[in-house]
Amino acid sequence: MDFHPDSFTRPSVIVLLFSNLVPLIGVLFLGWSQGLLLLLYWLESAVIGAFTLLKMRKAQGMPTGSLKVNGQTVEAKTPDQIQAMKKFLMHFFVMHFGIFMFVHLMFLLFFLFQDSSAWNNLGWNLLLGLASTIISHGFSYQWNYLGTREFERTSADALMLAPYPRIFLMQFAVILGFMLNAPAVVLVVGKAVFDLGGHLYEHGNMPIALSVRVGEES
Repeated sequence: MDFHPDSFTRPSVIVLLFSNLVPLIGVLFLGWSQGLLLLLYWLESAVIGAFTLLKMRKAQGMPTGSLKVNGQTVEAKTPDQIQAMKKFLMHFFVMHFGIFMFVHLMFLLFFLFQDSSAWNNLGWNLLLGLASTIISHGFSYQWNYLGTREFERTSADALMLAPYPRIFLMQFAVILGFMLNAPAVVLVVGKAVFDLGGHLYEHGNMPIALSVRVGEES
């Protein structure tokens, strides 16, 4: 996977880097703990899931695979079939991503009950971090997905699994650092590196599909 130097000057990359500066400032100057960072990054996973759902709704690419219903293979070829498959995939994504987020939260709470400092000034700190995350992913959605018309080249089934590698790598690095009692600054920097790599991979190597326009959902 090749990354060109120009990739780091993309507006969405610059916004992402500034977004990752917020937790760094929080750790250095606002007393953010490791536990608070875990909660914040869990919320970021939820934001990624929400924007994935928006992308799936907007996607106009031909599905890259087929579905099996009652043991029979169902392929989507016509616009109506594509829309029906897209609606099914969106509902399925909400279900399995919701289960993933719930299990993830239970896992985090197990660690957070061992870190009482995570609950100090939780509200405003989480809101600040969450706001920066929403701005970053919202800008990327507008600039990359809509602005460069990625939605014309991507399909709902390709998008459905797209967030998991990025989330798994990001959360693995953060949780491992937490378990090893790494300094909070290390957690922030490690997460930012994985976050940047995931962003560059997603928007440079997104699984593409044959372009086909289908009717928008009302």
